[in-house]
Amino acid sequence: MDGDGHGMTHAVAPGLHDEPEPGRSGRATWIRRLVLLALALACAKIIIDLVGQIDWDAVWQGIAHLEWWQLAVLVALVVVRQVLNAMPLV
Repeated sequence: MDGDGHGMTHAVAPGLHDEPEPGRSGRATWIRRLVLLALALACAKIIIDLVGQIDWDAVWQGIAHLEWWQLAVLVALVVVRQVLNAMPLV
């Protein structure tokens, strides 16, 4: 930063920060927040309903048939998959 607190941007484009930034009205901000809250609640309801349809007893019975090393390999593969999914494509 330089002496007036504008940093590098001021050195490159001196008049850049002189214009006021257009702001949203308070009403538009609250409407946006309410829409996002409604969307989040709808997604949560759908996910909870889908998870509720899983027969968890059958899942646990299936896992109980696995040997300890098969379960370890399964968990390791899930971890590798998550890491690979998190990597950038480039």
